[in-house]
Amino acid sequence: MQKIHKLSLILRVFFQITFIAMPIMLIIFWLFAPFFYQNFHAFSGYYIPSGIEILHPLTWLNCLLGFMIDLLPTAVSMTIVYFLIKLFKLYECGEIFTKQNAKYIGNIAWTMLIGQVVGFIYEGLLSFAMTFNNPSGHRLSFFTFGTYDIYNILTAVMLIVISWVMVEGAKLNDEQKYTV
Repeated sequence: MQKIHKLSLILRVFFQITFIAMPIMLIIFWLFAPFFYQNFHAFSGYYIPSGIEILHPLTWLNCLLGFMIDLLPTAVSMTIVYFLIKLFKLYECGEIFTKQNAKYIGNIAWTMLIGQVVGFIYEGLLSFAMTFNNPSGHRLSFFTFGTYDIYNILTAVMLIVISWVMVEGAKLNDEQKYTV
């Protein structure tokens, strides 16, 4: 149990730092987006998908729209991290197989599914926002759905089933506690 406590503490602190860092990194990227996009293309790939060909200098309007659109997946990721913080806090307190744990796992899974929809919309919006200043014939809005998306959906569905099984198991455990 001591190992679970220590590892849960480490992971909870890591996710708390991540929760704080995510919006800060987003703000920093979009404040300096032209510099990052020109000099650190690999880093900017996290915020601007690689299939988007920007044929003009990024304007303040591009950066503002990019920031607002990037808030969508960032909010999804932050929600998942929030539930992970809550889950590991319970593990840290020694609460391993409880209804609340199962609910947090279910919340993570449902947020992952919502994230797939948000990701689909996000790519279309961001690709348009970044290319609307491109010359005619080079403006685009694209949507992708691939193997990675299917993998995420299947993972989320499996987590939903696991959380449901955990809730049912917790109910059975509670019933057995009060059976004489």
